[in-house]
Amino acid sequence: MSQWTRRSGFPALLLMALACRCFAAAPPVETFYKALAYPQMVLSPSGKYIAALYPANGTTNLAVIDIAGKTTKALTGFTRPSQVVNVGWDTDDRLIYGFDAPTHSGPNFYNVAAVNRDGKNQLLLVDNVNTSVRRYQYEQVVDWTLNDPNSILLASDQENEDFPSVYEVNTTSAWHTMSSAAAASRLVFPTRRTKIVPAPGRKCEYLADNAGVVRVCTTQEANGARRLLYRTGNTGAWTTVYEYIDSAKSLQAIGFAPDNHLLYVFSNRDRETIALFEFDPDTQKMGRLVFEAPGQDLDQAIWSADHRQLLGVSYQETQPKVHYFDARTAQLQKDLLDAFPGDDVGIQNFSQDGKKAIVLVANERTPGKYYLYDDERKQVDVLVARAPWVDPKQMGAVKAIRYKARDGLEISGYLTTPNGKDAKKLPLIVYPHGGPYAVRDTAGWDADAQFLASRGYAVLQMNFRGSGGYGSTFREAGNREWGGKMQDDVTDAVQWAVTTGVADADRVCVLGASYGGYVALMGAAMTPELYKCAVSISGVTDLETMFQPRILGTSIFRDRTPEELIFISKVVGDKRNSADLRERSPVANAAKIRAPIFIAHGEQDLIVPFSNATQMRDALVQAHKTVEFFSRPDEEHGFAQEANQIALFTQIEQFLQKYNPADK
Repeated sequence: MSQWTRRSGFPALLLMALACRCFAAAPPVETFYKALAYPQMVLSPSGKYIAALYPANGTTNLAVIDIAGKTTKALTGFTRPSQVVNVGWDTDDRLIYGFDAPTHSGPNFYNVAAVNRDGKNQLLLVDNVNTSVRRYQYEQVVDWTLNDPNSILLASDQENEDFPSVYEVNTTSAWHTMSSAAAASRLVFPTRRTKIVPAPGRKCEYLADNAGVVRVCTTQEANGARRLLYRTGNTGAWTTVYEYIDSAKSLQAIGFAPDNHLLYVFSNRDRETIALFEFDPDTQKMGRLVFEAPGQDLDQAIWSADHRQLLGVSYQETQPKVHYFDARTAQLQKDLLDAFPGDDVGIQNFSQDGKKAIVLVANERTPGKYYLYDDERKQVDVLVARAPWVDPKQMGAVKAIRYKARDGLEISGYLTTPNGKDAKKLPLIVYPHGGPYAVRDTAGWDADAQFLASRGYAVLQMNFRGSGGYGSTFREAGNREWGGKMQDDVTDAVQWAVTTGVADADRVCVLGASYGGYVALMGAAMTPELYKCAVSISGVTDLETMFQPRILGTSIFRDRTPEELIFISKVVGDKRNSADLRERSPVANAAKIRAPIFIAHGEQDLIVPFSNATQMRDALVQAHKTVEFFSRPDEEHGFAQEANQIALFTQIEQFLQKYNPADK
């Protein structure tokens, strides 16, 4: 594998026929917010075909590409608001895909379908389109049943909400053929399926062993605890082998070791960061430490195409990192990194024999390109760019930074600067991430940061306390620090940028989404002298509303789960302490704000109620503050649709230029 070539001769035009894009002379807003040409590509078991998600009809659809035949077949024809969200191969002739579609009550819910490679025999495996009773909240492909090409093991809570059982589902003649929500006949469950594992616990996440036998279930209890249930075979009794409620003592089973007895687990029990261990379910003891990344949490396991071999694990340092246990895959990764120096190289998926792979090569200046690696030919062919209209030469430089918060805690982050400009006395946009827990910013492509940099602003992102990836102490340090130390970490980042000469102290604005929107508004209220303007997208403005048992959109709603309310109490505060929650709510501090405010919110938001936005707007108007408002009736939490994103950031650009103009 040491001798191989990098080629660009693959007929990319074949793929581009599905979604033709053109380069723009300059980066308009559309450059950053067009839907990716190919958000996902998955190689078939033989390596002869590629399943590709692509934009069409104003939404995301599914196609199959015949690599040798150089042909493309569209398999779905969804229109907005329905969309394909993921895909996998059952066999070379049969695909399983998930899609969101509206129900009779209006909102989109998740469905699972199967389709032949030639587009025939479309079948629903999980049907939320035609149900008029309720949505099914849980679906999981547990195993692809390699010895039976006509079935998969699928977990669903169709019979008992929150208690999913495992079914063997015939994927070639499972349910009725797909029909529209307006169809006169809605036969929901006339199905050929067999229940093989009755639910042993609440909200089970299942694992099958290397023989396809379901033997592990991790529950989510109403009190916030998780239980790891285990059984020795397909008829054995379920036993609790580990239980935790403290996230600093977590243990997540990810798969079986080759002996088909020991479990691979991600755990931070008795340690600071999440590492990979072997775990013996019989003795309930942790075994060998397989891999750890000093100072960093592991985040994902990487499996072979049949999900029977653990190939490696991923984590974040300054750049994304992968450690492979499999020697052949490790050598491939090394060769790819040598071929693409300075880029982030991610092996996305393999053929069944491991001799072909889809590879994504990207960096902070571009969403990247897909390549097809062929082990026999020892070469990699370019398939297609994910965003061919993005010119890396027009994008900003991204630099990792570190600073100390006022209490001495070291914080890491990233600084994006406009293309061709030195990082000196620049107008600054402070851009805290959402989440905020177990979420972190990384150094890869960030459309928002690059958009703002293209408009002449330096963009500062920081992983304040509470962010994920840095261990349990750092994460737990954010608990109940909304408007407190977490906010101070952002303020201290601004001071770092000013003190080091990066930012012009008189030209600083703050922009964020979700929790980041909360930070933007609280920053404008707590440190009004710091910011010239603030932008909140889907931001929390009233902490008391986070404890409301039901979240209302303008036409849809959802009920918060018991474990969700417990988690909010842990990280936000005590709902009984109304005075404290009000003191730390932007809506109660509107009169302190001096800077102009821009508020954007989806009207069907089921994470942060739309009323948070309207109440904040009204409070600002009543306090005679400057406020601009943007909403859309067809968006939920955040802005996902291409046209809405373009409209939103067009208005944000105008707002920033009005109140904090960048250099010409």
